Amino acid sequence: MSRILKLIFLCLLFLNLNPQQGFSQSTEKSLEQLVFDLKSNPANDTLRKQVISKALSQTPPPVPEEAERRFFRGMAAMKNASSQTGFKNAASEFEQAIAAAPWYADAYYNAGVANNKAGNFAAAKKNFSFYLLAAPNAPDASEVKAMVYENEYLAEQEEKNQREQRQAKAEQARLERLVQPFRGAWITKHCLVSKRNELIHKCNEKEKEGSHWYGMLDNFTFEFSEKGVVIHSYSMQPNWGCEFFYGYPKEGNVFNTRWECVLKGGGRRTIWARTSSTYIIISPDRPLSDSAFNPKTRYTYTSYKKR
Repeated sequence: MSRILKLIFLCLLFLNLNPQQGFSQSTEKSLEQLVFDLKSNPANDTLRKQVISKALSQTPPPVPEEAERRFFRGMAAMKNASSQTGFKNAASEFEQAIAAAPWYADAYYNAGVANNKAGNFAAAKKNFSFYLLAAPNAPDASEVKAMVYENEYLAEQEEKNQREQRQAKAEQARLERLVQPFRGAWITKHCLVSKRNELIHKCNEKEKEGSHWYGMLDNFTFEFSEKGVVIHSYSMQPNWGCEFFYGYPKEGNVFNTRWECVLKGGGRRTIWARTSSTYIIISPDRPLSDSAFNPKTRYTYTSYKKR
């Protein structure tokens, strides 16, 4: 009896040291399992390649009826398509055929054709690439390869155009944020002083801070350029020499606006200005620096107050 037990012990020991000689269970997934996993994660291209590779490594499985049904629905939709929407509908049918049979080469090819005509070039490139994997010996492989490269280029151009459109839209929104505080109606006034029956269109600092403001326009509106410049094209005083006032709002502090006088004879120069959330005061002849400013000297001032 002891000899028999020893023999059994040695056999078990041998099997443990040589697992390949014993019973083993394969961990390799079946095609059905891979297809099931792909349905849960259809964007996983690596898993899709595994499904196609698995299908090619064995006897080609039959195409499910649902895949055939969706395929021929897609052919009908593509045949009758007259717009990108029609081709998108066709592509959707082919994609559902692919979902039912991820190794279905013809479905990949026709999905690529439909997506190309629908303007979905990135999807078309991917469809044609998977067609080449699913049909490695296809007689039209070189032609389809060229279609892959063509749609690759078109997809890059489409992404570039979309990126430029997004950037342009963002820039337009940024400029609108800059000029938005200047939209609407404003009350404009001019600082005037009457001396000996003479109306002087200038004020010194004391007069500017007093009650020497007189109305010019009660419903004034600024104009705006496409580049976010605030424009005042109306001048009450020709001797200012300014044909336009241009305001350049700053990002993050729109009321810290730099103003320019566009000279009638050409050229432009920066002018003095003070702004807040409710009013703007500009002067085309007051010095920009405080050191050059004389509070007793009269300068031309125009104010704008939000209505």
